[in-house]
Amino acid sequence: MGEYLRIFKMLNLSSLFLLPLLKISEEKLTMFGFTNTYLDDIGAPETYSYDVLFVLFQPNDLLAFQEFVSSQYNKNSLVADYDYEGGFVVLVYRLPEEFKADYELFYQSKYSKFSEEFKKQFPVKVDLTKVVGYRHEVLSTQWAIFKRDKTLINELKEECGMDIDDNTELCSSIDTTKEVLCIEDLINK
Repeated sequence: MGEYLRIFKMLNLSSLFLLPLLKISEEKLTMFGFTNTYLDDIGAPETYSYDVLFVLFQPNDLLAFQEFVSSQYNKNSLVADYDYEGGFVVLVYRLPEEFKADYELFYQSKYSKFSEEFKKQFPVKVDLTKVVGYRHEVLSTQWAIFKRDKTLINELKEECGMDIDDNTELCSSIDTTKEVLCIEDLINK
């Protein structure tokens, strides 16, 4: 299985396309037990009239995590936080208003149609030096989807065993079973 398909299997689509808009470093996500992101949460204590992203953590160091949460309220678009049993914490972020049209494209699974300004929010290349042990940069997964990268097309053809025409999006449609948090399902796994 190719690198792009491995990433598709690890992350849901909101993690791939919306989480980077929050500008939370990979180091912080890892340090605080990032689990996944969601477009909705069945058990959320309130609903929102604007676009939000539910970011699920399972932190080990609660004191350091509380400091992180406070800093997110001060400098980011964090609008709420709440806990679940099992040590899970959900942070609710308001997504930037300037990309409202892009969110609609996201919900319609039209990833190649995102605005140029939205696309600029993602790194074009990612450095895999730590992963492979030598200097190695590749096109980021998001940009491979945006640009219809040949490597990704070949991985998909091999995995799916079918031809991919010029109008086919290189990423699946939104699957609500993966994009809506149901904490009971996670706890019972």
